[in-house]
Amino acid sequence: MSAAGWGDGWFRADPAGLPRGVVVADATAAAAPLWDGPVLSVLEELAEQVPPAEQPEVAFLGGRELHPLAEVVRAIASGEARRQLGRYPVAGPVLWDLLRGPPRPVLFVLAGPPADLADWDVPEVTARAAVYRLTGPGRVSPPGFTEYGPADDLAAAVAHLRDPVRTVRVGSPAFALDWEGDARWEAGVLTADGPGGVTARLLHPEGGMPEAVFVRASGAEHRRTMTPTDGPPAIAALGLTPAEGVVLDVWRAGHPYHCGACRRSHPPGQVGCRPPAPAGGLFPTLAEGMPSVHVAVRGPGGWAVTPVPRGIVPLPDGTVLVRRPGAAPGYEWDGAGWVPLADDPGGFVPVADGAYILAGPAEERGA
Repeated sequence: MSAAGWGDGWFRADPAGLPRGVVVADATAAAAPLWDGPVLSVLEELAEQVPPAEQPEVAFLGGRELHPLAEVVRAIASGEARRQLGRYPVAGPVLWDLLRGPPRPVLFVLAGPPADLADWDVPEVTARAAVYRLTGPGRVSPPGFTEYGPADDLAAAVAHLRDPVRTVRVGSPAFALDWEGDARWEAGVLTADGPGGVTARLLHPEGGMPEAVFVRASGAEHRRTMTPTDGPPAIAALGLTPAEGVVLDVWRAGHPYHCGACRRSHPPGQVGCRPPAPAGGLFPTLAEGMPSVHVAVRGPGGWAVTPVPRGIVPLPDGTVLVRRPGAAPGYEWDGAGWVPLADDPGGFVPVADGAYILAGPAEERGA
C-alpha cells in the first residue's frame, strides 16, 4: 500500500561486523623481558574475556599492521613474535591509520612512555584510546589518557576495548511501521536498547537500502546498511458478523451509519459510540484490548479485518496513518524529513485493492 517512490519491507540491522578494538603492544627493546610474562598474560586474558566475534586486533608499537589476537598470542607463546621486538617507541603510525577509519577503541599495553604520545594528548584520541601499564606505580602516559595498571582489575580495560553497543537507531528517511521485540518509537524513528540489533518493517525510498546507526558506550556511532529479511508470520484475519459488515457497506458508500444502540449517526470511521456508550458498540468482534487499527477487506464471504498491532499504516498518497499514544494522527515526507500531518487522515480510509483502513476508536482520533 506504499506510494510510488517508496518501498515497504522487513529489514535487519545486525551488529556483527562492526569495527573491533585495537590493542597496541609495546615491542620496544625495553619491553622484551616482559613479553613472555605480563604482555602474554594480558593478551591471553583479553582472549578469554572477549567473545571471539568481538576480539580485538593487535598492532605493535612503532608499526601499523593489524593482526588477529589469537595469532599474536600463539606467536608470542612460540617465540615467533620476537622478530617484532626492537621497534622505535612511537604511537603515531598506528594512530594515524586508525584516525582515518571508523572510530575504534584502542588500548596501549606499555612498558614505558612512547616518545610521541604527548603529541596525541588531544580529545579526538583520548576519547577512544586508553593505556594499560605493565609494571610499576607511575604513569607512562600523558594526563589526558585513561590509564590502568597491574594493580587494577583488567575488566575495566576489557570494557573500554569492547565498547559495547548500547542502542541501535533506525529513522529518516526510513519510517518504522512495525518491529520485533522491544523498542521505542517516536515519529517514525525506532530505537532499540542493547547489543542485539533490530528487525523492523520500514517504509523507505526506492532504489536504496535503509540504514541503522549503532551507538556504542563511548558515544561512537557506526552507520550500517540494513539487510532484507523475512518478517514474522502474517496475522490471521477476523471475520465480521453480517451486522458489522452492513456498517462498513454503508460507510463504503460514503454515508454515515445510524446506530440503533446509541441512536446517533456514526460518520465513516467513528467506531465507538459516544458516551454513554452501550456495550459492544458497532463492532463487538473487535473486543476491548484489540489494536485500534485494522485493514478491512470485503470478500465473497463478507467483511474481514486484519489487526495492525503497532497502529501504523502507510497510505497510497505517501502519508502514514498513526494511532499511537502521544503521536500525531499521521506523518508525511516533506523532502527533508517526516513531519506531522495538519489533518487527520480519518478513520475509514480507502487503500489499494478495495481495502480500507479502519482506524478507531473515536476517542483516539479526538472525535
